[in-house]
Amino acid sequence: MTSMCKLAVEYLRQGQTETALRKAKQALVKDPDNPQAHNLMALIYQRSGRDRLAEQHFRKAIGLGPGDPYILNAYTSFLCDRRKFAQARSQYIYKVLANPRYATPWIAMTNLGICARHGGDLLPPGAEYEPPLRLRHGRAGRSGLQPGPYPDSPQLRQL
Repeated sequence: MTSMCKLAVEYLRQGQTETALRKAKQALVKDPDNPQAHNLMALIYQRSGRDRLAEQHFRKAIGLGPGDPYILNAYTSFLCDRRKFAQARSQYIYKVLANPRYATPWIAMTNLGICARHGGDLLPPGAEYEPPLRLRHGRAGRSGLQPGPYPDSPQLRQL
């Protein structure tokens, strides 16, 4: 992450959204193809309620950094916040959790659980998380989750 992006992150953490936005824009002027800078712009726009701009920058970040699990997790959280639950769930399961580059899958698992709860999805604990972990690890996954008791549930088949 560039120094300008790091500054923008710090300003964002302090609630100084407009200053964070200026720093992130400066980072993009220096490197318009920086996926982390576009992701940061998206997060800033998301926080300030400018969804259209957030979506544009998320898509740009994903295009420039395909498969970056942290960008995908941020975008998926954005989808969930915008009540696009089915799309968010699909992203979490097949693009974030199954991604071998994602070093902290428990963060995405937590986000998926929160998103599922907000979307009214009441699957048995662990049922949604097992398929991507099995895909990724060829076993129950490093979290120790066991398959849910309803592997043939209609909710899982929809995925």
